[in-house]
Amino acid sequence: MYCFRGILLVLQLILGNVFTANGDTNKFVEYKNLWLENLAKAAQWTQPTENSQFKNVRPNERCQPIARSYDFVIVGGGTAGSVLANRLSENPRWDILVLEAGGDETPFTLIPGAYLTSLRSEMNWGYTTEPQVNACLQMPGGRCPLPRGKVLGGESAMKDVTYVRGNLKDFDSWGPWWSHNALKYFKVMENATALDVDRADEKYRGSHGHFHVEYPKNPGPLTKQIFDGFKDLGFDVLKDYNGETQIGVGNLQAYTKNGERSSTNQRYLQPIINRPNLKVITNALATKIIFSKKHHDRKAQQLEYYYNGSCYSVNITKELLLTSGPINTPQLLMLSGIGPEAELKRHNIPLILNLSAVGQHLEDHLSIRDFTFQVNKSFGYGKFDDELKSYLEDGRGCLAEPLARQVSFVNTRCPNSANPDFEMMFVEANPQLYYPPANLSEPHTLIEFSAQILLLHPRSRGSISLKSNDPTDYPIIDPKYLQSRHDMLAMVRILRFMKNLERTKSFRKMNATIVGLVPDACQNEHFNKDPFEDDELLVCIIKHKTAPMQWRITSSSGLCIPKPQEHDGKTFATCQWCGLYFGTKKKVKKHVNSCHKQCRNINNSVEMHNVHPSRILTRRSNGRSREILCVVRENDDTEWFDGSDVDFQQNIVPTTDLQDAYPVVSVEEKSATAPMHHQIGTCRMGRDRKKDCVDEDLRVHGVRNLRVVDSSAIPKSTSGHTIPVVVLMAEAAADFIKATY
Repeated sequence: MYCFRGILLVLQLILGNVFTANGDTNKFVEYKNLWLENLAKAAQWTQPTENSQFKNVRPNERCQPIARSYDFVIVGGGTAGSVLANRLSENPRWDILVLEAGGDETPFTLIPGAYLTSLRSEMNWGYTTEPQVNACLQMPGGRCPLPRGKVLGGESAMKDVTYVRGNLKDFDSWGPWWSHNALKYFKVMENATALDVDRADEKYRGSHGHFHVEYPKNPGPLTKQIFDGFKDLGFDVLKDYNGETQIGVGNLQAYTKNGERSSTNQRYLQPIINRPNLKVITNALATKIIFSKKHHDRKAQQLEYYYNGSCYSVNITKELLLTSGPINTPQLLMLSGIGPEAELKRHNIPLILNLSAVGQHLEDHLSIRDFTFQVNKSFGYGKFDDELKSYLEDGRGCLAEPLARQVSFVNTRCPNSANPDFEMMFVEANPQLYYPPANLSEPHTLIEFSAQILLLHPRSRGSISLKSNDPTDYPIIDPKYLQSRHDMLAMVRILRFMKNLERTKSFRKMNATIVGLVPDACQNEHFNKDPFEDDELLVCIIKHKTAPMQWRITSSSGLCIPKPQEHDGKTFATCQWCGLYFGTKKKVKKHVNSCHKQCRNINNSVEMHNVHPSRILTRRSNGRSREILCVVRENDDTEWFDGSDVDFQQNIVPTTDLQDAYPVVSVEEKSATAPMHHQIGTCRMGRDRKKDCVDEDLRVHGVRNLRVVDSSAIPKSTSGHTIPVVVLMAEAAADFIKATY
């Protein structure tokens, strides 16, 4: 009897394993087919120039009122809209309508490593900027791509899954309430329990929220070498850069759960999508807000939208919430009669409310592209089938992780500051290794890695304006990248910082060499062969290689060694303490007196190229070294180099030989585009109605029941990425609304 039962048990285990193996095989085949099908679609994608999807609605067609009214209408089911839909529908007495211009996510989009294809799909609005003077010059016509999410979950569903909250000091400029409560709402939204206890700062991290955060399961192959390089410059290795301290270097965190994307659609909206008081309509474009005629008590009464070839209107009984993002939200406001009076008059739009801040103050994080290190150490990733199996089985491997593995934060101007001015993410390999025409059956060996360098606090300001009064026309987007002298000088500083990183002991140990820095357009006899000796050449490089968070990895050659040199008959002096260049010796003296007061008596013969600007090494009589901490003033206004001979507005012809602003990713070209889409400020928060758009409760000035809950309301760029901040804003806005009603 027992023997018979034993035989049955063995048979059950064998058959169970067979069925499980068959199930795993079927799932593997399904996902591999998804991978190939979506890449084929991406190759056929055509960049849009308008909302052609909604062009079939007849102009001036009368909108049909729908049968029922809603307490809250949310325009945009993206990052913030999904959060608000969840939180507001918790009250069963409230009826909520969500309108989303795009569709839903797919199983393919949940793969973190597949997100690059989203840039060439219907999930992307496909915006581009106006031609830029000081950036984007390698893009066709000098126009940078500005991908924006057109899908439930918005940006959180289509971009890289890197998770950077920023610095709590950033919220001091938002107003007292936000400064006091920012950390509270970060903890409310987070579920960071997957972070190792020893690597997470529990005082600053949440554990019961919807938004899952974790470390990738596999550290990058060059993690130790990159960490050691920053340690050589005097930086600490951080256990949690989203904790108490941000300056330093650490492992990058991701908003994933077991290697699967944790978009707000997946974590907030889909679990409650069937609530009886919640209605979600996809592929619907909001076109106009209808306001009450009472000027002293102006309210948003109706919203008009296009859906399925017709125009509809819905009545709003409590509030209208705009969550369409920094481009679509100001466009809808202006189409509805709220915005700069001159702009509305130009398009024959009746003025409802003259708010000059609508569409203005556009900020964006910029990235220096193509910053590649070649090393003498080979590393690599497995065959595509092996990587896909690792993703499906336990959320590991190249497909389950963000592009970058390590991140660092530095302040190149005031080294002792707790708030960084640059972020650097390091990429050792990414899923483009498995994009056609790659051989999916072969492993990949690499000898280079790249850095994505992000300017965190730009001073350049752009704008969003209307092309016409037709809601299906795309708006005019002019970010005016690097128009501020401050931004260009900052970019020059960080390039020289990266040169110092190359010269560290740890980077020299693996023979890390900067390659491919100078683009063809900057190969000019007028320039010095060494870019770090020529400020004009650095400016040319910056203009061509700066874009809104674009990846492009190239293989080239070239070794650059910084040192003082003669340029047009004038000496470019250098600071002995931090290795940064200035226009004259007088400028150097002013800088030293300001930033290195405690270091002036150190012997000038000591080389400082490999030392972090805040630390100076000098020799004692016995040959040993001691460390002196330099005092740096936070409010120092000294420029790092004079730049009087550099023409920031010089006429450099943009590249025009690319097919479109979203080129097909190719292993042969080793190019990939992974924008972070950090545009903010186009309906910014502030108390001054003449200069700002919304108050601290995110209500539009002059309209009682209209709020803006997206990155357009962020008043000033943060030291992090916009998705965590927008989720925080949505959680807070839900509490504002619940307290009001």
